[in-house]
Amino acid sequence: MIGQITFDLNFYITVIGLILAVVGIWLTVRHRFAGRIALIKRSSTNLFSEVIQTIPELSVSYGGQPVQSRLTLFSGYFVNVGHKDFSPDMVDKPLQIKLAEGFVWKKVSAISISKDLQVSARIADNAAIFDFGLFRRNELFRFDALIEVPAATASSKSSARQVERAMTFHHRIADTAAVKTQSLPENPKSQPLYKRQTIGVFAMMLLIPFVVIPIVERWTGRPVQIEYSVNKDGKNINATATPKTPSLIRIAPIDGGPAFEESGDEFFKRPELAPRVTQRIRTWSDYWLSFILCGLYGFLALTEIHDYFRGVRLYKLIDSDDSNSSGA
Repeated sequence: MIGQITFDLNFYITVIGLILAVVGIWLTVRHRFAGRIALIKRSSTNLFSEVIQTIPELSVSYGGQPVQSRLTLFSGYFVNVGHKDFSPDMVDKPLQIKLAEGFVWKKVSAISISKDLQVSARIADNAAIFDFGLFRRNELFRFDALIEVPAATASSKSSARQVERAMTFHHRIADTAAVKTQSLPENPKSQPLYKRQTIGVFAMMLLIPFVVIPIVERWTGRPVQIEYSVNKDGKNINATATPKTPSLIRIAPIDGGPAFEESGDEFFKRPELAPRVTQRIRTWSDYWLSFILCGLYGFLALTEIHDYFRGVRLYKLIDSDDSNSSGA
């Protein structure tokens, strides 16, 4: 029986320990900085090619002069998506956006969407700099900017997209990761929580031990095992025997009593063995893989649920800001 795998308690502990270690490493790498700021793009529009050329009757001017093809209007949100609040004393170098060579900031403004959040914007050394007071978790502010693009790309309809590529984010805020960009959150009504892929997979994993396996067993038959009669403390018990090593046998009583071990020579010299094939009664340990997968997908499901409700809150804030802007 050399090479036979025995799924005992030590094996379960080892597998679960390895999985928890992987999850722990993943969480450590992902959340090694408690502070995180995300940029959510709201819009990016080349005023000439996407507005004036589309509606010739419309006149748009800047600084008293008609808008030329080199001006792009960019709008976005900065959101505190981390696990901590930012206080002014944590900021050594404020949040700023620099542009690639040839791109120029013409105008930038910042508007607080969250109550009591104080924020302002200024331009210095061709960088848009944002100063804020106490910036709490899940708070956000909007910024609108007018950017001049290089003449070589001014007539291109993709110039608005090139503005996004020209942006780089910089800051020096204690325990805070680099700024990441993400898309606008979806309307929660367009994809309810129960339709999320991870939630569906988690639900399927829960069904495996209680639905899938019983159905499969109806077609293939329940698993069988070899039972032995073993004398233990002067009393015959029904037990299974599993080789742990070429010279060591693990004997497990069918009634769930404590297992014990003895050498192969001692076991096969027992006169009362009377081996027979019986249908095996499943125990919780038979579903170890299902439980591990359920645990992993349960963790992912909880993460997605957390992100979903954060996205719902964020969507409501952004939607209310868009409504106010449209009303204005």
